[in-house]
Amino acid sequence: MAIAKKAAKKAVPKVVEQPKQIVLTQDQYDQLVGFKWEVNSISHEIKSVVVDDDKNVREISFDLGTLQVRLNKLYDDLTKISDDVDPDPYVWEDDDNDDDNN
Repeated sequence: MAIAKKAAKKAVPKVVEQPKQIVLTQDQYDQLVGFKWEVNSISHEIKSVVVDDDKNVREISFDLGTLQVRLNKLYDDLTKISDDVDPDPYVWEDDDNDDDNN
């Protein structure tokens, strides 16, 4: 009878990556707090626009368009902050070899 040898497993410590810490400047933090209040304000204004029985369709459309512009600006401002603090930003590379493919 053949004796089977068991391979001894060596204990290999797992390498646990620490999450990257993101640091905001005081100005960025203050902007984020302002954005929080802006989102809250827009949310309340949307509610008031849609429940106001005194407004006609044109007025409601204008108010919603104004709120959309504010949301777009808020999105752009948030994108700028998230891009500024991104610990692993994507770098676009120009493809200089386009002529090689022709």
